[in-house]
Amino acid sequence: MGTPPPDAALHQALSTGPFHLAFRLAIRRSGLGIEGVSRRLHAIGLPVSTSSLSYWQRGNRRPEREESLNAVRAVEELAGLPADSLLALLGPRRPRGRWLDRTHGRPLVEQSLELTSPVRLPDLDTGRANAQLRQLKHDWLCLVDADRCEVEHRVRQVFVALEDGVDRFLAFQAVPPGGARPAYRPVSDCRIGRQTHDPESGLFAVEIVFDHVLRAGETYAIETVQLPPPGQRDGYLQYGCRAEIRELLLRVRFDPAELPVRCHRYRTRLGGRTRDLLADVPPGPSGSAHHAVLDAEPGIYGLAWEWDG
Repeated sequence: MGTPPPDAALHQALSTGPFHLAFRLAIRRSGLGIEGVSRRLHAIGLPVSTSSLSYWQRGNRRPEREESLNAVRAVEELAGLPADSLLALLGPRRPRGRWLDRTHGRPLVEQSLELTSPVRLPDLDTGRANAQLRQLKHDWLCLVDADRCEVEHRVRQVFVALEDGVDRFLAFQAVPPGGARPAYRPVSDCRIGRQTHDPESGLFAVEIVFDHVLRAGETYAIETVQLPPPGQRDGYLQYGCRAEIRELLLRVRFDPAELPVRCHRYRTRLGGRTRDLLADVPPGPSGSAHHAVLDAEPGIYGLAWEWDG
């Protein structure tokens, strides 16, 4: 397979993102280069520096102020793109505050997993982890048996590479003090790499290595299985988003012979201390319930269930 032509690559980036890749290709299509685009913007009263444009096209920063958004609109026009085609990739404004990693501007792993102690893994840059990928889909199915134990977690994920050279995804999980780690097993298009555990914070990290190295804009799908320790009865399934996910689906399937008395969806906003109960979702005839979120913003999303004693 050869490299797609520039217009095809731009069309793909406008469809799947990320913003910085589409922005870089739009500047290339304009034929002006960063310096030429900056001069045009200055000429129409939008003094955006070449360094800002460079940051935007590398993904180090993104435009958020109204003046910056107007500059993006101008670049759309310079590149002959439909109005708002680049702006649509920006999504909601990024959250700010003490729960963000100051180096990378992404939510801390501690916040996404509700850990009470700082993570201390000197060989792992948790702020940078997975920053080269955008998660398009996360489908997580939890199977609960007739003894009310969670026996298997099946996870399907679809990504798009934000830059060349990406070959793995780092999965994080909270392990309680003294608790046993889950076992990870690859199902398709990946293998399990290194596994790291910080007993003090409870962070457990697992490398899921892809079958080949990705190019920028390339999509990739994997499937894995997590086997929790025998007898685990957490009573909930939740996922902490550190970046926007186009489609998030959490599912639980109970043994029809033993259904909970209540099952509900919830969300915890980034930096929040309380859960927002969204809706009760009684399991259907097959014993299944789900929580589906489109364009999920950073935060924690979950399903919880209760038994009758």
